[in-house]
Amino acid sequence: MKGCINRGFTGIIGFLLGITLFALTSYAGKLLVIGGSDVPSLTKDDVKNIYLGFKRTFPDGTPVRIYVLKESKLKEKFVRDVIGIQITEFRAHWLSKALAGEGGLPKELDENGIIEAVRRERGAVGFVPEGTPLPPGVKVLLEIE
Repeated sequence: MKGCINRGFTGIIGFLLGITLFALTSYAGKLLVIGGSDVPSLTKDDVKNIYLGFKRTFPDGTPVRIYVLKESKLKEKFVRDVIGIQITEFRAHWLSKALAGEGGLPKELDENGIIEAVRRERGAVGFVPEGTPLPPGVKVLLEIE
């Protein structure tokens, strides 16, 4: 009887640990697509087309420069929820574009690097988690649940 209780207790602890680890590795907050003051507001479709390399310039002719977060759950959420594909498909898409001579992989930076790139580079777009402090010259282009 005592062995059954121990196994049951161990099972419950394992289950709770699994839920905790899942909660720690998933990202449930909003994403902020950011750009410099020169970048126009964007729709979700605009962002998708930008991050798939289909929209390469803004209406005024400024080239789009895209930045993504280094490997993170936030990056996976962005690719899945905004672009509508898995992270492996995103990488494969950009690798095939690079091999076809249609551009290279988006540059990966940490949050601070993305904010700095967006602040100083004309036409730069990136994404960060909600609550990230943004300096003057950087604006939120789109909020994504």
